[in-house]
Amino acid sequence: MRCTNLPKSALRPFEYVPPLVLVSAALFVAPAVGEDEWVGRQFMPKEGCVIKIGTQEIPARGVALPYAVSHISGDWLWVGDGWVQKGRVVPLKQADEYYSVYLRTHPTSAWAHNLRGWTRYEKGDYDNALADYDAAVRLDPQDAVAYNNRGGIWQKKGEYEKALADYNAAIRIDPREIMGYNSLAWLLATCPADGKRDGKRAVDMARQACTLSGWKDPYLMDTLAASYAESGDFDEAVRWQTKAAAILPADQDSGKAIHERLALYRQKHPYREEPADGKPAGSAEPPVEPAR
Repeated sequence: MRCTNLPKSALRPFEYVPPLVLVSAALFVAPAVGEDEWVGRQFMPKEGCVIKIGTQEIPARGVALPYAVSHISGDWLWVGDGWVQKGRVVPLKQADEYYSVYLRTHPTSAWAHNLRGWTRYEKGDYDNALADYDAAVRLDPQDAVAYNNRGGIWQKKGEYEKALADYNAAIRIDPREIMGYNSLAWLLATCPADGKRDGKRAVDMARQACTLSGWKDPYLMDTLAASYAESGDFDEAVRWQTKAAAILPADQDSGKAIHERLALYRQKHPYREEPADGKPAGSAEPPVEPAR
């Protein structure tokens, strides 16, 4: 699974939509955070959250979840791609409660269900995360992000056909949904279940994700490399994985995995995700040439 916008977690399908409703009073007050405790902590967006760069606003959904604060300036936090106000975020550990309180007065908010589902997924509460994504899809059947996120839950549970259906729905609803293409490509390339992989289509989907993102995202390059490896084109797999590895150092968690996959492709091994039953996977045996 993939999660950019790409998630800072190892699971990449997760992103969110901006809130559609603003309220005048705070519904939830998180414990106060001292000035010296902001940097290095993780946060989630409250209703009305926007990201700013200078005088320009960018969509809140354009920044990876959770927000990781690297430095502060007065009431503003730098979260990697822009500035967000302190009052518009909630600490990750309190996010589930914040969205639950919000939903008591806004039970039809697909936005809140989507984000609560994300926080529950991160905690490993997959059943309740699935319920939130089901609600988000029911409340807004044209929400491509919700389908993509729900697909990630199905993939985690080993329900690969349902995951494929949701990923396909995401790109059908929004043909510019980058993470839908990326999630679909990753599953088609790395699914541990035989019969579910399709290297050729994985390459097509991964290339579309890279095209939409401008060919600059190392995580999308990682997916493209895995797709080429599944299709048997290890030269292209090594080429794109090398590009991704050059951007992400091996001493980072995500970078370490990318460098490990590069070694696999150099040995002409495709990568396999860990099966839902938790048994080790990692790589497949190199393809065997058919007897003549």
